[in-house]
Amino acid sequence: MTDGYGPELITNGNFSNGTTGWTLAGGTASVASNIVTLTNVSTRATLSQGFQTEIGKTYELDLGLIDNGDSGVLAATIRVVRTNSYAGTILVQANSPDANSTLTFTALDATTYIYLANNVTTAGKTVSFGPISVREVPAITWAPHKLLPYSEDFSTPAWTKNDCTESLGLLTATGSNAFIKSTISSTQYIQTFEAIVSSGTSAFPYIVL
Repeated sequence: MTDGYGPELITNGNFSNGTTGWTLAGGTASVASNIVTLTNVSTRATLSQGFQTEIGKTYELDLGLIDNGDSGVLAATIRVVRTNSYAGTILVQANSPDANSTLTFTALDATTYIYLANNVTTAGKTVSFGPISVREVPAITWAPHKLLPYSEDFSTPAWTKNDCTESLGLLTATGSNAFIKSTISSTQYIQTFEAIVSSGTSAFPYIVL
């Protein structure tokens, strides 16, 4: 069982409102059709922002376009880092081969940062990025499926008893081959659960499968 994905954590990750919510450094940014293009000026161009995370939780980075433009192989870079610096400790990094895919990372701080950057620092070089999303990954929770009918009540006909009797949850052997069994049946399999009853009286805990 899983709970749902968390809310969107990136502000204006689809660039529908230009570069609002992002911090631009080292160059210029232009947006067209939800694609942002960075052009180096004084050094590498970067767009960045911080977002709130919970330490130990896992997050999914959903990537759109990652285009190297005229900057060369693996120039377009997306980094999720621990501190507000492109050179900060990297939690996950994506380049053009990761376009239109998803990556995951585990948060180590209450605030995590994302950088879109040109890994090349040559003036005039460009890279482009499509929509980006970060959301908390659904938590996987376990709950009993209770596939075995009447697993909390051995007195019902769902249980086959051999050489034994049941009273108030206690099974008493009346012969040398004492057991109680029930069968789980589905379209995929048939499984028989059997409990051996030793001589005398045996008490079994609830069985939930």
